[in-house]
Amino acid sequence: MNNVSQDVEQTFQYYEGEHSGAYIFLTDNTTTKNVEMNQVKLNIYEGPLVKEVHQYFNDWISQVIRIYEDVNRLLGPIPIDDDIGKEVITKFRSGISNGGIFYTDSNGREMIKRTQMGNKKLQTYKEENVPIYYPVNGRLVLEEEGKGARMAVLNDRAQGGSSTEEGALELMLHRRLLRDDNLGVGEALNETENGRGLVTRGKLYMILNSGYKEPAVEERLTQQEIHLPIWLFFSRPFDQQRKGIEVRSLEPFMSYETLLPLKYLVDCLESAPIIFDLQPFLVSLKDEEILETTLDGNMLLKDMKRFKFQKGGEPTDKLEYYTTKHKPVEEKLKYKEQSLEITLSPMQIRTFRVKHSD
Repeated sequence: MNNVSQDVEQTFQYYEGEHSGAYIFLTDNTTTKNVEMNQVKLNIYEGPLVKEVHQYFNDWISQVIRIYEDVNRLLGPIPIDDDIGKEVITKFRSGISNGGIFYTDSNGREMIKRTQMGNKKLQTYKEENVPIYYPVNGRLVLEEEGKGARMAVLNDRAQGGSSTEEGALELMLHRRLLRDDNLGVGEALNETENGRGLVTRGKLYMILNSGYKEPAVEERLTQQEIHLPIWLFFSRPFDQQRKGIEVRSLEPFMSYETLLPLKYLVDCLESAPIIFDLQPFLVSLKDEEILETTLDGNMLLKDMKRFKFQKGGEPTDKLEYYTTKHKPVEEKLKYKEQSLEITLSPMQIRTFRVKHSD
């Protein structure tokens, strides 16, 4: 994939949930147990556009792998005949040497650097409730040191995720517990439907890439296309449009006015600010004037002022305000091919109110 070859092994495992509950995932170590499986049953279907592999692991886990890296999962009800609660994960092992570093997204936006914690550290810090699992809203990533091979797993819902061994990523898929964690619910996390444990369905996407070719942009665009499938089509191609810049929407605002919000998809770990020319948008919309506004478009950015809070609660003799760090765009267009360059910082959203003739 993307000229990157990597052997990846997927397994289904579980943590024994003796101390976990609805509010907390707590384990004494990072050792997991493999889910009991019979001989895996395979059905392979090949078509002109996609190849499907249907896998049946046991009575409560099955999945469909489609060759464009789409994995469709069916999991549950989790068996509890042995009187042990289980927290089921899927783990992807690769040969990538990530040096104990991996990344999780923050609310689907910026990426946060994380460090693996092995059994030794976990035993040292477990009394201090040091986390080994982190919220993953959209993306879990590891890459080789020096920007070599990179593996990203995109999930379709908020889940817990981690990397507990070199070259591996794992996501929590389903939980069924038999004891309360004494944190407020007053009951075990053992939800049922018609007397049976719940069944979950989900989808994961894996992307293998090289760290040298803006892989984060491709991953974020894939997230947007898969999970927020709003497609915009224009009659005129934007030849100068930079990869990683997203048109969030084009919506009427008032008579002969349109809101144009632009978002730079990468974060500060992945890129520096870029300069972008708005001219292709302006020609297509037959613009006469463009004004920069607040994110919702209700106020001109030049008119916005907000209270400046003092650090540490230090008193001040007068109220202070702050505005934006850049000069807001306020431009009347004199001719069609007029260039209008703006700077977009990583993860920045800038909104413009476009006035046009018809």
